[in-house]
Amino acid sequence: MPEVRILSRTAYTDFSKGPGGVPSVMILFQLADLRQGTVKLLKNQEKTPAEDQAIAAEISRMGRPAGEYRMV
Repeated sequence: MPEVRILSRTAYTDFSKGPGGVPSVMILFQLADLRQGTVKLLKNQEKTPAEDQAIAAEISRMGRPAGEYRMV
């Protein structure tokens, strides 16, 4: 996985998952090339391998940054 910096963790109650809501956390991260992304997890999955997998999946969805790539 590329270098990732966690910028913030925000706890919230996700009411979209039923009445009463589900305790969740939103994680804002930044890559070395300054692109940012977010992942949403259940509160009990915070700081576990599931968090690493969710961040890796989001990075793969983000793709490569815009611009030109050359092999020299």
